[in-house]
Amino acid sequence: MNRDPVSISIHGLGKRYRIGSYVGTGNTLRGWLSELFSRQPSPQSTAEKEPKYLWALRDLTFDIPVGAVVGIIGRNGVGKSTLLKILSRITDPTEGSAELYGKTSSLLEVGTGFHGELTGRENIYLSGAICGMTRAEVDRHFDKIVAFSELERFLDTPVKRYSSGMYVRLGFAVAAHLDPDILLVDEVLAVGDLSFQRRCLNRMSDVAQAGRTVLFVSHQMAAIRRLCNRTIWLEAGKVRDFGPTGEVVARYETESLGAAESGAPDSHKASAYRARFLSWALAGASVESAHTISALEGVEFQLALDVREPIRAGYGGFEIFDWEGKLIWSGASHDQGRGDLPLSSGKYTLSYRLPLLPLKPGAYRLHASFYDREGSRLLDDWWAMPELVLAMPPSSQAQDEWQGVLNLPCEFSIRKD
Repeated sequence: MNRDPVSISIHGLGKRYRIGSYVGTGNTLRGWLSELFSRQPSPQSTAEKEPKYLWALRDLTFDIPVGAVVGIIGRNGVGKSTLLKILSRITDPTEGSAELYGKTSSLLEVGTGFHGELTGRENIYLSGAICGMTRAEVDRHFDKIVAFSELERFLDTPVKRYSSGMYVRLGFAVAAHLDPDILLVDEVLAVGDLSFQRRCLNRMSDVAQAGRTVLFVSHQMAAIRRLCNRTIWLEAGKVRDFGPTGEVVARYETESLGAAESGAPDSHKASAYRARFLSWALAGASVESAHTISALEGVEFQLALDVREPIRAGYGGFEIFDWEGKLIWSGASHDQGRGDLPLSSGKYTLSYRLPLLPLKPGAYRLHASFYDREGSRLLDDWWAMPELVLAMPPSSQAQDEWQGVLNLPCEFSIRKD
C-alpha cells in the first residue's frame, strides 16, 4: 500500500512543565542540611515542597504529508505554541518524538532568531546560515526579502531599535523567502497591519502551492479556512480533532460559540413575561448540527416562542448580523402577508425560510424580537444563542481584498464570436 511522503511525523509527543519557582540549593553541605531540616516540621510543609507539573502537550500522534497546509486551532493555553516550539527545536519534548524531513523555517515570537545588536542586513544572513544556506544562496533571495519587508531604510539599523511590527515584517520575510521545505508560523502575524497580514497569507499560499509544508497557528478562522486544507484542533494539550478544515473549524466554532448558556439573556430569567423566545434550530438538522449550515441550499430557521398571556396583535422580527455588527438580512412576520398574529397561551414555532443563504463561511449572530401591536409593546428582544455557523467551503476569490460577503459558486466560459 503506497503512502504519501511524510513531512512531519509525531508519535506519542508530550511536554511537561514544572509549576512554581522552587529551586534546589545545590550539592553543598549547607544546602543538604537546609533541605533536610526544611522537610522535618510537618507533612504539610513537605507536600508544599513537592514539585507540581503541567502537561502542555500529551500523547500527540499524527503525520503530516509533504505539501499539506495544516492549521492549528484551539483556545489559549492548549499547547499550540508549545507544539511549534518543539518542532522548531527551541525546546525538547518530555516524551515521544517529532521528526521533520526537510529544511525548516519558523516565525514564532516577535524577535525569535534575531540578535538585537546586529542590523537587519546582518540578521538576514544570520538566519540564512542557521537554515543551512550559503551566503550566495542568501544573496539570491536578499532583494525579495527586503522588498517584502519594506524595511530598506532600516536595514543597517540594529534590530533592537525595531518596533514589534518591524520585527515581524523582517522575520516573516526571512522565514518565507529562504525556500523552506517546512514553514511554521504562529499567531505573531496579528502584530502586523491588515495589508501586511494579507501579503503574508498570500505568501504562505505561494509556499504551499510550491509543494512545501505549512503549519499555521491562528485564532482567525477566516484565515485558517482560506489557507489550510486540513486543521488540527488542540484541547487540553491533546488532539481533539484532525481533518478537513471546513468540518473541524465548524465543530470548533459551534462548540466555542455555544459554550454560553443556550437560550435567552439575563432578562429572560425573570419569571414574569407575556412572551419569550426559548431556543432556535435549523429545520431538519440533527442535534449535533442544529446551528450549523454546511451546504449551499435552502435553510429554515425555527424559533420556539412561549406565550403566557393572550396576544391579540402580535408580530415577530428576525435579523442576521455578521460578527462586526453589520446587518446582513432582516425579515418580519407581517412582511409575508400574514398580518397581525392573534395568539392564545401556549408554545409556538416561528419559521423563517430562505431559498438560499450564500454567505461566506464564519459565525453570524441572530436577533429575534416579538411585539404586541396594541400599545406598541416590545414583548421580547433576544440575541439568539448559540450563534449561527456557516461551514461551507469558500467559493469566492482567494485574496482577502476581493472577498465579498457572498459565497456563490461561479461557472465561467469563453467563446469566440
